[in-house]
Amino acid sequence: MRKNKHNAYNELRTARNKLGLTQQAFAEQLGVARTTISNAEMNQPRPWMVLACIGLSTLNILNADIKHLNGETFAQLRGRLQVTQAVLALRLGMAESTIVTWERRGPPLWAYPAMVALASMHMIQ
Repeated sequence: MRKNKHNAYNELRTARNKLGLTQQAFAEQLGVARTTISNAEMNQPRPWMVLACIGLSTLNILNADIKHLNGETFAQLRGRLQVTQAVLALRLGMAESTIVTWERRGPPLWAYPAMVALASMHMIQ
């Protein structure tokens, strides 16, 4: 039987609340199911989720929309960050093979705000 731990502090929940978004609205913006967000807020969110939330905040400040990236554009963004596929996979909490596939076929919707967040973090490192 699985224990359902509710963490008092969850960085994803905190960031989503700062954006003023419900779980449903947040999920819709990222192109994932609401249950994906709900489960992450009750357990441990994957790195890409928090990054996507930070990226959404940046896009909101700029009054910019989430872009649908194709594989080539995604690969170019990764190149601008000067990271390998393996490093990007690690930062997003994905397998390297996932990044390879995205660079061929295109990433999910949430990848753009996550890349925006990584770019912002890259500038201050």
